Amino acid sequence: MIENKRIEELISKYLLGSLNDEEGNELNNWLRASEVNESLFDNICNNNNFSKRYKVYEEANTSKAWKRFKQVYVYPQYRQYFYRYAAILLIPIMLAGGLWILSKKYEGIPAVTESMKKANTIIPGVSKALLTLTGNKKMLLNPNTRSTINIGISATAVMKNDTLVYLPIKEKNQTINNVAEQESKIQNTLGTHSGNEFWVTLEDGTKIHLNYNTSLRYPIHFGSDHRTVYLNGEAYFSIAKDSRPFYVVTENGVVRDYGTEFNVNTFRPSKTEVVLVKGKVSIAATANSESKEFFMKPGQLGCVENSAEIKIKSIDMESYISWNSGRFVFNDSSLGDIMETMKHWYSMDVEFEPESLRHLHFTGNVDRYGSIAPILNAIAQTTNLQIAIKGRKVIIKSSY
Repeated sequence: MIENKRIEELISKYLLGSLNDEEGNELNNWLRASEVNESLFDNICNNNNFSKRYKVYEEANTSKAWKRFKQVYVYPQYRQYFYRYAAILLIPIMLAGGLWILSKKYEGIPAVTESMKKANTIIPGVSKALLTLTGNKKMLLNPNTRSTINIGISATAVMKNDTLVYLPIKEKNQTINNVAEQESKIQNTLGTHSGNEFWVTLEDGTKIHLNYNTSLRYPIHFGSDHRTVYLNGEAYFSIAKDSRPFYVVTENGVVRDYGTEFNVNTFRPSKTEVVLVKGKVSIAATANSESKEFFMKPGQLGCVENSAEIKIKSIDMESYISWNSGRFVFNDSSLGDIMETMKHWYSMDVEFEPESLRHLHFTGNVDRYGSIAPILNAIAQTTNLQIAIKGRKVIIKSSY
C-alpha cells in the first residue's frame, strides 16, 4: 500500500503539472485500487479554488522540512507530542490544510467537528483604514471608496485597485512650486485596526502595505531634500527610485533606504525589526547625523532595541514577509505566537487551558485570506488538543 505521504507528493506534482510517466503510472495504480481513492482524488481536483491556488506554489520539500524539524528544540514536557508534530510539516498544512483534511477523511477520522464549523464564522481581515487629514478630519477608507479626496491646497488622492494613491503635483511654474513647498509640510496619517490591512502609494510612487494595528504618518508631498515617513506597527515598503533619501522613522530606530524593498515591524515592545528583501538599507538608533549606520544585505534581519543596541543576522525571510503576499509562514513558532497573529488578523480572542500550551511549537504555511477552521483543525488533530469556539473566542485545551 502506498503511504499517504507518497500520495500527497504525487497529487501535488499532478496539480503542478510536473508528474513524469513513471509517477503517472504509480498514481493511476493507486486510483484503480479502490473507489475511495478515486473519490478522494476527484474531491481535490474538482475543488477549483484549491487547485488554482495550489498551482502557484513551488513543490514542498518535505524531506528538508522533516530534517529541519528534527533539529529544533522540543520542550521535554511535550515529548508525547513529538511524532504528532511531524504531520504539520507535510504538504497539506502548507496549503491551508485542504489536502490534509481530505487525507484525514480518507483514514476515517472526522476532520470537521462542530467547533470547527463554528470557526467558519470567524473571517479573515479585510482592506480598511482610517485616513486622518489636516484639521483632524477623518475618513474611513475601503475598496468601495470612490470619491476623489482633497488632501491639500491642490493635492488629491484616489482609490485605485484597492490602494489609496496620492497623485503627484505637476510643478510647471513658480506658483505651483510654492504650493508644493507648503504641501510638503502637510501630514496625513493612515491607520489600521485589528482585522484590517491597507495599501497606499505615496506621491513619489513608493508603495506601502500596512499590516493590522499599524499607523503611518507622511507628508502629502515630499520636500526637495529628503523623504521621511513615521511608522508604528508593521509595513512592507517598495521604495520608488529617487535621488532624495527615504527614511522610515520608528520609536526605536531609523531605516534609511538606498533603493529597495524591505519590511519594518515594531510590534515587539522597545524593538524595531527590519528585513531586507532586495536592494540596500541601513539602520541607525536615531535620526541624528552622528548616529552610526549599520548596512544590511538582502536576506538579513536587523534589530534595533531600546533605541541603542543594533544586531544584524541572516535569516529565512519567508516567515517575516509572507504576510505581504497573502500567506502566513511559521518556522518553529510557538503556538502562543501563532495564535497572537491569528488573534489580530481574525479579530478574535484566544484562551489557553493550561497556559503552558503556548509553548508547543509548529512549522507550517497557510493561506492568510482563508478560513481559520483548517488551521485550528490541523493544530487539534496533530496534537490531540481540544479546541472550542464560543462566539469570537477560541479556547485551546489539553486532552490530558
